[in-house]
Amino acid sequence: MNISRSYLLLCLSIAFIVACSTQQTARNVNTIRTADALSADLLDQKKAAVREVLAAVDKRNREIETRPDWIDWAYQGLAIPRLNDISPERYQQYRKYVDNGAAYIFVHPSYYPFFHAKKPRTLRKAYGLDESIVDLFLHSTADSTIVQLEQEQQRNEKKFIEYLTTAEKLVILVLPRNYSHSSNYGYAKSRDEYARYLNGIANGSPSILYMESESSSSGRLLSDDLIPLLLFLETVGAKTVLIGGGYVGRCQKEFYQYMTNFAPGDYSIVPEISTFSPTDLSETEASRFITSYKTDLQPFAEFVLLKTPGDVNIRHLPPEYLDLIIHAAEDTPLPFESAGGVEAPPAAHSVEKPE
Repeated sequence: MNISRSYLLLCLSIAFIVACSTQQTARNVNTIRTADALSADLLDQKKAAVREVLAAVDKRNREIETRPDWIDWAYQGLAIPRLNDISPERYQQYRKYVDNGAAYIFVHPSYYPFFHAKKPRTLRKAYGLDESIVDLFLHSTADSTIVQLEQEQQRNEKKFIEYLTTAEKLVILVLPRNYSHSSNYGYAKSRDEYARYLNGIANGSPSILYMESESSSSGRLLSDDLIPLLLFLETVGAKTVLIGGGYVGRCQKEFYQYMTNFAPGDYSIVPEISTFSPTDLSETEASRFITSYKTDLQPFAEFVLLKTPGDVNIRHLPPEYLDLIIHAAEDTPLPFESAGGVEAPPAAHSVEKPE
């Protein structure tokens, strides 16, 4: 299909849907695990490939992203291309990054450490620049089960994005519009910690792009952003859009509903790479979710359904991702956990309990 004609059809379709669409109320829960039918040998091959990518991620994190010149560069501003700045004629170049028909979209990645409290939650020493704010948060001592769950979810999100970018799978980040000037951005008065973190998880990959939501408290897109996104997804041949990030039932819900109401397609929320707002959780619920990581992802799917009204697709990651990226994170206890129930010593940096 000619790009200009496709663009026109999309514009007309959106205008028609906006005028005529009604909110869907059915509950469509898709829990297909795409690799369930794989033979043991094929699954082992897939896991070996994932391990190779994760080893490359670890090597880059240790050898490149701790260098002073890289750190200085990473603070200079976001080095990820913005989808709106790419001409439609170049969209075809991204077709090779689609992951077996899937594109991954993360709404407001790492929202908790950077925007939740409207002030820095994690503090770094003046000259301790080897780690990003998210890494400092992950290595800090959690003072509640809720914060411990936030650490676990942030770890999963970060590790999976780093895997995707290093493996050159198509990733689109939906960032808060003009985040550095947002009143919610906790590091607005210091170095641009969010840019440094995002540049790190991008890993210099050609397969990652970003867009902007309406604001730091909304996951909806402006029409000027929605239309290029739809044309882009159509052009690259994305058959499935897998959505992570957060918060579930808040900005993620707004993005999901906006896309499914105005743009017919196969959109699914992936619970294990989504994050929950601390204000939506009790200590008991957080403890239950932490335990569920080791046994059953169903409670996470149920939470997404509870917080996301309407017609909702839920899709879990295939076994090679779950086993090596999501479940593997549990092998190392979080600082809040300790042998014999004795609290671990405080870290050199601190994290506050959510309000």
